[in-house]
Order: sequence, then structure tokens, then C-alpha cells
Amino acid sequence: MNEIPAKPIPAPDAASEEFFQAAARGKLVLQRCRSCGAWRFQARARCDVCRSRDAEWAQVSGRAKLISHARVHQKYHPAFEPDLPYNIAVVELEEGTQLLTNLVGIDGIELKPGMPLMVVFEEAGEDVWIPKFRPE
Repeated sequence: MNEIPAKPIPAPDAASEEFFQAAARGKLVLQRCRSCGAWRFQARARCDVCRSRDAEWAQVSGRAKLISHARVHQKYHPAFEPDLPYNIAVVELEEGTQLLTNLVGIDGIELKPGMPLMVVFEEAGEDVWIPKFRPE
């Protein structure tokens, strides 16, 4: 019998460390430009709006709405086979930023664009937590 390999675990780097530290505490944080207030995801050195380098990490509400989704039925990596089928989606946070994420706690048939969602955190490995979204 073949053993199921472990799922790949994100390796936080200098740009994402704050994001993953907050996720381990059950908080969703994103970078926000101190010059113009624009939110950034993923974290980066310059604001897309005003090009400022001045940014801070700030907690967001965790509330979102579903923009688009797909139900994955094919095994692209053997570690994800036990999860099949699973939902992936683009969600728009209340603050306006969009994230690519997994949806949990709902069947793909029940998904409707615009439906309200709430962040939840799933442990991916030792001290690494991943934000996912479920129906609100």
C-alpha cells in the first residue's frame, strides 16, 4: 500500500512572516499602505497605488464574499487525494482585497457568488496556520 505524503507546508519568509505569525494567533492581517491606505496582498515592498514603501501590518475583519470558485476533483498532488473533492475560490475581503483560498464547511453545489464568508484557520504544520473561508 502506498503511503500518502505530507502536504507541502508554506515556508514563511521575511515578507510573509508577520502574516503567518498572526494566522497562528487566529488573526488575519494584511499590509496597508501608510501613505494612501491601500491594502496589499501579497506583501511587497511598494504600494501598487502610490508606490510608497511605507506600510504597516493591520488586522482585517475576516469577513468576505465569494467572487469565483471551482471544485477540484483531480489529484494534482498525492497528499491532497484524501481531501477530494475540495473547493478553491477567489474571495473579496470586506476591506476590498481579493485572496485565493480554500473553502471549507460547504459542498460545491451550495456555493453562490456574493455569498458571505468568514475566515477560519487550519493548522498546516508546526506553528503554520493557513486562512481558509467558510459560510458565515
